[in-house]
Amino acid sequence: MKTYIKKFLIVGGICMIISSLNGCFKNYSINNITRLYFHYTNGYAMYADVEYELVLENNVYTATIKQYGVSKEDADSFIVDKFFIQELNKLLTTYHIEKWYSYKKSNKNVLDGDSFELYLTNEKGEHLSASGYEKWPKNYNEIKEGLDTLFMSLYTIEEPSN
Repeated sequence: MKTYIKKFLIVGGICMIISSLNGCFKNYSINNITRLYFHYTNGYAMYADVEYELVLENNVYTATIKQYGVSKEDADSFIVDKFFIQELNKLLTTYHIEKWYSYKKSNKNVLDGDSFELYLTNEKGEHLSASGYEKWPKNYNEIKEGLDTLFMSLYTIEEPSN
């Protein structure tokens, strides 16, 4: 009889631990993004990084692009439309950006490598952040390339509003 009680307590304890851990993983909502910040490095030269920022203020989305080889002071800004936001949501949803929640890894064996940072905020005030140094979450390349394509397409649509 005592072994059954021990097994019951062990199984019950494991179930309690698992159910408490479920609350530790955010079920982040991709829709209604109010801010996106994505930055990555690509090399060691001056200005060898790219930075995209999207901010919602007064119901208007503004995208800022700091291109590779350009200083932050020379970044370009664009007002973006609903189509841009829909494409962004589609990209982030397709490649499950929510699984990046709290991703923070680095390769301790690399001294001069590439890195990335991502911050998202939605209208509920929920935050998603991720970063890596010579370590990348699943679908990193797809999301990076998708963001590159989407943000850089703004240059073919209109002139920057600097």
